[in-house]
Amino acid sequence: MKNAFMVIAVLLCAVTATATTVGERLVVTQAGAYCQIQDASQEFELRRFRPFFTANHDSLSVFAEAQVGKSTFPLQAYIDYRVTLPLIGRSKLRLGEFTNPMMYIESPPGKKQFVTYALTDYYVQNQYDIGVALLLQNRLGSLQACVINGSGLNSPDDNKSRDLVFAVKTATFGPLQFSGAYQSGCQPTGQRELYFGKTTITPVTWLTAESAILWRKDFQNGRGWLVTAVADLTEAVALTGRLTQRTQHAQWIMAQGQLVTDDIEGVVGAEFRQGALRLQPNLVLQRHKSPAIVWAVQFDLSFL
Repeated sequence: MKNAFMVIAVLLCAVTATATTVGERLVVTQAGAYCQIQDASQEFELRRFRPFFTANHDSLSVFAEAQVGKSTFPLQAYIDYRVTLPLIGRSKLRLGEFTNPMMYIESPPGKKQFVTYALTDYYVQNQYDIGVALLLQNRLGSLQACVINGSGLNSPDDNKSRDLVFAVKTATFGPLQFSGAYQSGCQPTGQRELYFGKTTITPVTWLTAESAILWRKDFQNGRGWLVTAVADLTEAVALTGRLTQRTQHAQWIMAQGQLVTDDIEGVVGAEFRQGALRLQPNLVLQRHKSPAIVWAVQFDLSFL
């Protein structure tokens, strides 16, 4: 709890001080929370609870999201500075701890569609990391270039593990949109490279499907793929589905052998919306594990 509040407080103070110098105050424009409850052994357990908020002033904005539970820590806490550049268009400079843009799978807070991270996310160990990012966007699409710590969530900078990340998302061409990303870094185990590509198709306004594949090259060489679909039946009801698979080859250094894992996960669910509230019952199926029912509750309130 202390770490979460400390980082969020520092960001708030920094942005508030900047805003005060020009005679205005920072204004909270969005606040909410995301919660997952799992049916386990005929009992319910809280898997994750994540409050978040967004505050803005002119060209500055601050976003903070924390994981609250047995261990409380900030997931994301960053400042954005927005600017429009000639020929390029809308741009942002981001500083703090934020989501690694390696994979465009999970929607922003308050708009999550799936209850658990895809199995392919296991290849991206540093889902959240500390760093600086430049985000460029115009009518052709968007580009993100990041330098991140590379040591993982809430880890101090050791000056040894810089990771470079480049992520591209195209504009929509008819029903199609394409995304791709590349990450390179040096963990204590040696050089690591990741490649990611995704195709999104919206054949009709109420149906969106995605297909993605990921390669990872290091001491745990592997690959993974996923297919997702979201059908918005009405403004209040949607059906969701996702299937993921990963294959990993981990070397046994002492025995000079390999350990191969092959995991499959499927999630089938629905989403019921009423104003700022979203309720998601989901059935999660995994190889070698019993089926689980996970309930996700979201509250997303906009003050604009």
